[in-house]
Amino acid sequence: MSSLKQLEANRLNAQKSTGPRTGAGKAAVRLNALKSGIDAEAEIITGEDPAKLESLVADYHHRFDASTAERRALVDTLVHCEWTLRRLRRAEASLWRFATMETTRRINSNEHPEGRVLDVRSREFERLQRRINATQRNYQLALKQLETLPLPDDQPESNE
Repeated sequence: MSSLKQLEANRLNAQKSTGPRTGAGKAAVRLNALKSGIDAEAEIITGEDPAKLESLVADYHHRFDASTAERRALVDTLVHCEWTLRRLRRAEASLWRFATMETTRRINSNEHPEGRVLDVRSREFERLQRRINATQRNYQLALKQLETLPLPDDQPESNE
């Protein structure tokens, strides 16, 4: 158990640790909670164009009727999955580039760079592929559910 003296010292130290105060400081730590692009929770992360996401949303809403809450939720799932798949594809390409550079620096020979990359980074590629597979399954499931929902004007009329 902490003594009163330790508690008071902790309180005083906590007053000094209030986080960034300037705009530059806040910008620098804005994405600290983001572990990696693979695990991103945000719709837009650094390097992505918000206009491309808006265009994707417009394309899907034009293609599918999202006039009911259920249909809108499924269309939103399709958009999210498609956006995530695009991100994961970029992440895979980036991982290949990074790992190839890294292995070339460590090993003087440039023979078989793909094999070395897969040998050294197999866990990362497996993790990435699991995420791609799960996202593709979610997309297919949402698409199938959306296709089975009746359109709003297909609803049976009530005979009152």
